[in-house]
Amino acid sequence: MTAAVLADRVTAGGDEPTRFEPIESWYPVFYLEDLDQLKPTPFTLLDRDLVIWWDSQALEWRAFDDRCPHRLARLSEGRIAEDGLLECPYHGWAFTGAGTCDRIPQQLPDAKAETSRRACVKSLPTAVEQGLLFIYPGTATRAEQTPIPLIPVPMAEGKPQDGWVMLNTFRDLPYDALTLLENVLDPSHLPFTHHNSVGKRSNASPVELEVTTSDQSGFTGTWADGPRRQTKYHFYRSMSNVA
Repeated sequence: MTAAVLADRVTAGGDEPTRFEPIESWYPVFYLEDLDQLKPTPFTLLDRDLVIWWDSQALEWRAFDDRCPHRLARLSEGRIAEDGLLECPYHGWAFTGAGTCDRIPQQLPDAKAETSRRACVKSLPTAVEQGLLFIYPGTATRAEQTPIPLIPVPMAEGKPQDGWVMLNTFRDLPYDALTLLENVLDPSHLPFTHHNSVGKRSNASPVELEVTTSDQSGFTGTWADGPRRQTKYHFYRSMSNVA
């Protein structure tokens, strides 16, 4: 990323100072080691069905809306053709990494329907960091200027420095993002759900949280007793991490 771009970075979550817009943020969707470069992979992000595939021509991971513009067939059920393009399973329309249609096998030799904007697929910005594939579902022009939510681990030659360990763990949970948000905003469950780890049942008490700051990025606050009692608890929630 250039110095000019760094100087002009924008805040994740859009431009409204008191409201976080979920689509204007980067999201980690897959560990790279779990993706197959030889076939498309479906993924649902913020209720939006996507297809992830490896563009061997540009050597990049791509993310498209998972529907062909012709008959709305799922592109994730198609294949990566011999020339490296994403091919629809229904009629064989093939798409480049930019989302443009390259060929329509059924049209007459002198026809050029593939050049129409209506024949294109929406392509979303992607990035690879810390062994993860990130997707930006919002305004494409904001993607490069929006910071990717990375874990601040000192790296050397692509690996964590001595004393740091990075574990690749992915856990699927049967609830949506709003339920997850409600859970992480609720410290009163700690004494019971996390008994004998980060909490104890005997420490259950009223949550008297004093909110000290609140803005688009989340809020900070102080709970004098804390979930462990007699321990002041500083509370911070970033919307870009839990939305």
